[in-house]
Amino acid sequence: MLLGFRYYQGFTLKQQGDANALASPDFTFLNPNDLENSDFDFPSRNYAFFAENVFNLSPRLSLTPGIRLEHLRTRSEGTYKVESTDMAGNIVGEARFFEQTGVFRSFALLGLGLSYKPSENWEWYGNFSQNYRSVTFSDLRIDNPNYQLDSLIKDERGYNLDLGARGQWSGRLNFDISAFYLRYNDRIGFLVLANQPPLFLDYRFQTNVGDSRHYGIEAFAELETGDWLFGKKSGLKLAWFVNFSWTEAQYINSQNPAIIGKRVENAPRWMLRGGFNLKWKKLLLTGQASSVSEQYTDATNSPRTSTAVGGIIPAYVVADLSAQYQGTWWRASLSVNNVTNARYFTRRAESYPGPGIIPANPRTIYLSLGLVF
Repeated sequence: MLLGFRYYQGFTLKQQGDANALASPDFTFLNPNDLENSDFDFPSRNYAFFAENVFNLSPRLSLTPGIRLEHLRTRSEGTYKVESTDMAGNIVGEARFFEQTGVFRSFALLGLGLSYKPSENWEWYGNFSQNYRSVTFSDLRIDNPNYQLDSLIKDERGYNLDLGARGQWSGRLNFDISAFYLRYNDRIGFLVLANQPPLFLDYRFQTNVGDSRHYGIEAFAELETGDWLFGKKSGLKLAWFVNFSWTEAQYINSQNPAIIGKRVENAPRWMLRGGFNLKWKKLLLTGQASSVSEQYTDATNSPRTSTAVGGIIPAYVVADLSAQYQGTWWRASLSVNNVTNARYFTRRAESYPGPGIIPANPRTIYLSLGLVF
């Protein structure tokens, strides 16, 4: 049996105000004692107790139930300012408001695991677990023309199921393949809206978009072929590995009918990663390539937006190489990331350093030398 207790206490200070208009980065407020927007403290506290036990029903069959009891306390305290302007944009009045909020919640998360081993090199497994994601007050108090958050946003809940098999063959092949089903209720996501006068520009709106369903497969395999290709006396070890996942992620229920049937944001349909590890005496060479399908950044599946805060993240392929040599008292390593210098990006931002896409790093080369004592 495993028993445990977790205690967490956090504190976030969030301030928003005006800075200078220079081109260089400067994170100093113009009026630190009289901020133009807001000044908030967000203390939080979390207690959790968990327990699980492995019941060996037979030499080959085991059952593992578990439970986690959570208690969350999140508070918000601070001030924010509201300014009134005339048609020319001049400030004609302002008012400062004090706000204090607290939310306390307790709940239980259950899980169950099943394992069956018909032999020492083969195992069937299945798991069920509940999940939970809370909303933090630090997300609720923000002033950004490219981003807004629903004041009525609430926590999301769901569960996960998976069934798979793993094992090895002849000491050469290791594999793990599984099918999964993931459910999110009241999933927190992004919509792209353009309903704010007078310019009606696109912005990202975070809210409980709806209920989503994810299902697919994940597979991993690693095969040792060194002695096959070079002979046992060569001392060369060559292992090939591949990791593949395919996911169908869609919104199946929402108060917004236009969302139903749309793909979940930041969920590519497939990902494929593969490569090799070559070892000869004290030299190790590793290569890896990754291919990721296109994905959306908002639940409305917008192909593009005028402000670039939403839209498609196109499919991309990126490859990396690394080499390491271990001497008697020294070590040298060389790595090349993004070997082909591919131009791609993996996310968009609604604020600094955006708004817009955040480009990935170009080809980057690292060389390191070390001494071993």
